[in-house]
Parts: sequence; C-alpha cells; structure tokens
Amino acid sequence: MIIRRPKDFFAGIFFTAFAAFIFWNTRGLSTGTLRNVGPGFFPSLLAPCLGLIGTILTLRGFVGSSLEPLRLPWRPVAFITLASLVFALILEYAGLPAAIAISTLVATLADAERRWKRAIITALILCIVNTVLFIFLLQQPISLTGRFGEWMVHGPAF
Repeated sequence: MIIRRPKDFFAGIFFTAFAAFIFWNTRGLSTGTLRNVGPGFFPSLLAPCLGLIGTILTLRGFVGSSLEPLRLPWRPVAFITLASLVFALILEYAGLPAAIAISTLVATLADAERRWKRAIITALILCIVNTVLFIFLLQQPISLTGRFGEWMVHGPAF
C-alpha cells in the first residue's frame, strides 16, 4: 500500500497510539455513574473517540489522488518544544509570570516573521490571565516569584 497523504496517515497513527495509551493507563479507574462520575469516566469516553478519529485518519492516508511529500517544519517543532521545556525548567525558579513570559517569547521564534510587539503583548496578557486564574482564583500552589524571588527578598541561604 502506498501512503498518499502522509500528514493524515501519521496524525492517525498518533491519535490511535494516544488513544491506546489513555485506555491502557486508565483501565483500572472507576467510571462511576452519570450522577457520580469517577476518575475513569472521561478517559473511557475520550479513548474510543480518539481511536476512531485515528483510524479514520490513518485509512484516509491511503486514499486520495495526490502523493504529497512529507516535509517536517523543523523550526516550529523545535521552538515550540523548546518553549515547553523552558517553561517546565524555569517555573520553580522564576515563578509563573516569568516562566510564561519567557516561554512565550521563545515560542515566538517558531514564526519566521517574529512579530515581537505582538509577542510581548501576548506574553503580558497570558501572564495576567494565568496568574489571576491559577494563583488567585484556583489557589494552586504555584509560586508567583519562584525561588529567585525568595532569594531576592531574603538573601542567599549559606
């Protein structure tokens, strides 16, 4: 069989694999009832839907009239992945607003045009919205200033 639409084919494989991952890792969770849903309720609905979508996309990859080459856009993949890693690595040390701002600016490098004014405005809005939502409204145990902020206030601990 010839893969005629590689994007559809590989997206379908990804969806199917992710559905299998969800199904396998949540198989022991209780689904509960509609009145009292358990932790496995949503995954038990999500996995078959993703599996169906994945199967359809995979099969769609084999049919079609055009043989389009698969070109991986390395720049967006690399910088979006790097932005996620930067966020994960500096969140504890810099705090939520700084981690969001820095990772947003790193993600901006994925775009060849790099609109810095728009990126700074987006980073500022994301910082404000996420800080209000996660720290103040949902009261998540995420530091506003991180370890660096504590060090600036209290000095280094020797």
